[in-house]
Amino acid sequence: MPFQAGTRFLVCDAGGSTIDTTAYIVKAFRPTLQLEEVKASGCARFLYDSASTLPNPATQIGVQAGGIFVNREALRQLRCLFTDAQIPEDEMEGWLHIAEEEIERSLKMEFPRPTGRHTIAVDRQSYNNRALGIKNGRLSLSM
Repeated sequence: MPFQAGTRFLVCDAGGSTIDTTAYIVKAFRPTLQLEEVKASGCARFLYDSASTLPNPATQIGVQAGGIFVNREALRQLRCLFTDAQIPEDEMEGWLHIAEEEIERSLKMEFPRPTGRHTIAVDRQSYNNRALGIKNGRLSLSM
């Protein structure tokens, strides 16, 4: 059955470690579909206890922490770190691109389990910067 004006529905995006939901109402179906957001995106993020790899629904918190928000905040933090360390802009952009790919590919899947230290690639393997915590091109992070 096609949508009709007034139909309400919920979109649920169950990702790696977050569940985002947004409620919509159909304002018009013809000639083009027009939607209105009724309830802004909300996210259920589960906290993990250190003895388990499974989320505990009793420790669910509601925050804007969908994948895009995790990426934005991680890159914002890295940009601040690299700016404070006076890394040249062109070099920093390359590092941020490499870091974002690695965050998306691996680190984000572990979010938000507090499992200690992690490393992400930011530059070639031979690069070291003790002040920033970069060894062999990998930046050390604590979670």
